[in-house]
Amino acid sequence: MNYIITLVLLVVGIWMFNSLVNTYMLSHKELDLFTCRILMLIVLVVLVDFAKQQNMLATLSVLLILLFIEKLRIIQRSVK
Repeated sequence: MNYIITLVLLVVGIWMFNSLVNTYMLSHKELDLFTCRILMLIVLVVLVDFAKQQNMLATLSVLLILLFIEKLRIIQRSVK
């Protein structure tokens, strides 16, 4: 049960990071870009620290890799 709760918290953190990345990709104002960068950094630091405490760094790594692969696919589709 504890593993599921930790996994849910990691997924929520990844979802927050994904929302910030989407906002960053669509933003055109310099202040919004700066704010998104700072918030993405804070979310990543908190996620890594939490995963480290729960001994789930490998799971976090896999989730982040999947997220970035999906973002790269979206960027590649928009270029075509």
